Amino acid sequence: MDKSRPKIKNPKLVKFAERLREVRGNKSQADFSEELGIAITSLSAYENNAKNPSLAVAIDIAQKCEVSL
Repeated sequence: MDKSRPKIKNPKLVKFAERLREVRGNKSQADFSEELGIAITSLSAYENNAKNPSLAVAIDIAQKCEVSL
């Protein structure tokens, strides 16, 4: 039985994941997740479309990265 999470198909969330990786740039996931104040597992899940952030978390990330949603 495959326990891996299905990929999120929502195009807006796919774009969020792509932009999140772009904004992270060359920083490690560990460093970036610490800057954002989120767990590295959450960051990885967001970047890989395995989990979508709540609106509050997405807004917080956008503000900390000085980008719009």
